[in-house]
Amino acid sequence: MVRNYALLLFFSTIQIVNAQNLVVNASFELFDKLPIKFSSRPEEFSLPGWNSPSNGTPDHYHANSMGETGVPNNWAGKSNAHSGNAYVGIYAGSLRNSYREYIQGKLIEPLQKGETYGIEFYFKLSSNALYSGSRIGLILSDSLQFFNHSNVIEILPSVNVVRPPLDAGNWELANTLYKAKGGEHYIIIGNFYNDVQTEMEILKFRHGRSEMLSGSCYFYVDDVKVESLNSLQSLPHNTTVFKQDTIKKENSFILDDVLFFFDDFKLKESSFITLDSIAGLMQTNSAWKANIQGHTDDLGIDAYNYRLSIKRAESVRSYLMSKGVAGSRIFVEGFGEKLPMTISEGSKHLNRRVEIKFIIE
Repeated sequence: MVRNYALLLFFSTIQIVNAQNLVVNASFELFDKLPIKFSSRPEEFSLPGWNSPSNGTPDHYHANSMGETGVPNNWAGKSNAHSGNAYVGIYAGSLRNSYREYIQGKLIEPLQKGETYGIEFYFKLSSNALYSGSRIGLILSDSLQFFNHSNVIEILPSVNVVRPPLDAGNWELANTLYKAKGGEHYIIIGNFYNDVQTEMEILKFRHGRSEMLSGSCYFYVDDVKVESLNSLQSLPHNTTVFKQDTIKKENSFILDDVLFFFDDFKLKESSFITLDSIAGLMQTNSAWKANIQGHTDDLGIDAYNYRLSIKRAESVRSYLMSKGVAGSRIFVEGFGEKLPMTISEGSKHLNRRVEIKFIIE
């Protein structure tokens, strides 16, 4: 849950120890039968740990496949996997009808009541889709579900992404922290909002790429994760508190608790509390905007460091958008190694950072 920080913004540092992904076949690498064409019946989408929960027909793509269901080239467009060699694809909106596709996955074990879990998955608009949609999400269930239709499953999702529909072309992150009710054993991913609630935007330059996607939004999905964060350990001596009335126009803050995996732009789960706090602050102050700035140390090639700093800033932007902050309010910049905090050899890790500047009009 995103807290509404009307007076205070809390930044805290946390650690995750021995977290296990509970999702079976989380990146869709395993298969019973290699896909050779897109699905025409729901039972044709059957992977270890995954199925279709409705009459919709999601698709599986794999680098070892050819033609219609290959990676990176397939009938829906061209894309490498977010990781590994495979991903799946689902219809998430249409101007012609209310058709939807969903994927249902099983967890290794049910969620434990009261425990906090980190939930995430990556999604990407396919390059042949003529329309981009504003919504995708995830629900949890205590039992295997089946809906005898191929329309919208209107259930309030646990993970809900509201994104600017014109954003297209990159892998995006959907994630949240979730306190378990207990017994949740299955997840379903897709768009749980009807056509009125889903904003669709035409991408005119894609006209003619695919007749099957000429009126639809189609997302690739990869790297689904549900991890217990019950082992989170607070470190209060590293906690920083910012009072809202001290955040002045154009102030810039270093986000010490926003961390990434080494040589990567993927956020660590320990960043979520800080970013949830920022999202809450921006929701409280709807006129505020933010400039996210990425920085690196001087190890490696300048051009590579510049691209990495941009991608890390974009990851922060994507996370805030997943919490309901409009993308039009968040700007990103990358500086690579150009603006170091220190030149001391023993302190260069301080140069690997993300900063946020609040734009208050």
